[in-house]
Amino acid sequence: MIHLLRSILFSWDSPLRVAIIVQARMGSERLPGKVMLPIGNKPLIGHLLESLLHCKATSEIIVATTRDPIDDAIVAYCDQQDLVSYRGEESNVASRFYELAASHTWDAFVRVSADSPLLDHQLIDQAISLFGSGSFDLVTNIFPRTFPHGQSVELLRTETFL
Repeated sequence: MIHLLRSILFSWDSPLRVAIIVQARMGSERLPGKVMLPIGNKPLIGHLLESLLHCKATSEIIVATTRDPIDDAIVAYCDQQDLVSYRGEESNVASRFYELAASHTWDAFVRVSADSPLLDHQLIDQAISLFGSGSFDLVTNIFPRTFPHGQSVELLRTETFL
């Protein structure tokens, strides 16, 4: 079952285990290294991660990057910020998510792109709340798109993904 994320009221008191997986890599073809470009006093990805740390519905955040040495900077930044990172196959983003999901006991996970540094963390809290209120395999605001680009949220039931 798919449910579209719309603006909702929510309260969080569920024991669901939901993680946020941030996909990030330095090998962008249009702007290489963009996730680590300094904006103000921190790299682009830092602004996103700072927002995600304000999520009330989960505190489990993992930055999924590649094994390519170019992505060492992402891992170093995560280490410096005491954030968890994971390295997987460069050419297969889905395999990075699969390996993470298969090795954890999450009920669901949220897919976030590091290309969205202004993502509102409250959208993730709303998606998790909505997920917990029903029997959904996917909660999203991109099918059809109901929020602007950069505010995309996709929450998937781990069991369905695996």
